[in-house]
Amino acid sequence: MPTEKGTVIETLLKTFEEIESLLVKEKNENAINMPHTRKAWCYWKLRKHINQALEKMGLHIMSSKGFYDLQRYFSRDPYALASSSQLLKELIRSPERFETIYNLLQDDESKDTFKWFIKYRVAYVCIGNRASMLYPPPIDFSLWERYLKDIEAAKVEKDLYKVGSYVIRCADPIALLSSWSEEAYRLKDICEPRKGDLIIDGGAFQGDTTLWFSNHIGPEGKVYAFEPFHENYEVLMENICRNDIKNVILIQQALYNKVGAFAMIGRGQGASLVENETVAIKALTIDEFTQLHGCPRIDFIKMDIEGAEVPALEGATNTIKKFLPRLAISVYHNGSDIVTIPELIKSIEPSYRFYLRHRSNSWVDTILYAVP
Repeated sequence: MPTEKGTVIETLLKTFEEIESLLVKEKNENAINMPHTRKAWCYWKLRKHINQALEKMGLHIMSSKGFYDLQRYFSRDPYALASSSQLLKELIRSPERFETIYNLLQDDESKDTFKWFIKYRVAYVCIGNRASMLYPPPIDFSLWERYLKDIEAAKVEKDLYKVGSYVIRCADPIALLSSWSEEAYRLKDICEPRKGDLIIDGGAFQGDTTLWFSNHIGPEGKVYAFEPFHENYEVLMENICRNDIKNVILIQQALYNKVGAFAMIGRGQGASLVENETVAIKALTIDEFTQLHGCPRIDFIKMDIEGAEVPALEGATNTIKKFLPRLAISVYHNGSDIVTIPELIKSIEPSYRFYLRHRSNSWVDTILYAVP
């Protein structure tokens, strides 16, 4: 049994040691591979002259390997960097919070995922995408590659895919892979949709998760699909109509901790809501929705809502207390979400048990599963 702060602090220190080791190794390799020999120097000089001539015409030649090496070594996703910086700040400020959540996780895989998350994100602050060289995402990469091929083979035309018995328009094939192949919002035999469930799909996007939930719950169940962006909502409606889905109710609103009109600043992982009465993005709380629609129960809540998970859960307090739904909540957007979200759920209903999994080959899709 680790001492207080032991696991998190030891993980943090080991991470910095491994980052330092990688950087020293790269420094030494660069020194050894410098073009000091005459042959290497001549090659470098020739390449330089060719590039200078081409640059006068607005061109520059680089091998694809060189391009991908540069991209791998030096690029940083600004959203991943901001989120990872937030995590590092919280780790330094309050390591005991992380230790507490670590000890609440129910199985070894969850604890290993938690430690990977800390190591990967701390490394990302220091070395960007090279973090994956030290700490590859904990997934089966051969299986992921097979999923990619299966999705590509399912393409009917641009942005249109035949998935199972459905034809789904989706601008992001990885979203389809995540929902249908990886089944990211299902933790088998622990936290998964069941026949007849009433489900809240927070962040329905263009329908990838909505149709997946619809398929699992059957005609006796119902999916309440929330998607605030007009462009996504239009495609979502198209997919529901094309596939003649009867057990889905669409709501063109965002989930939040209060009712109001908002502007969305940014898109994707970096998006956030700010109050603005002149903008047509409307928000409501889950508590208000379930009361207004007289929902007899809510069995499952999924959220992937670009960093608004904490306020949306705050707006679901009464629903969670009353119905004890299974929860599948994204915890990768904001750096502190991996501790703040389970803390919040536990404060609402202490009986919840937690599991953690990472479900993609990049920094996104770390999901907390909570079951009463």
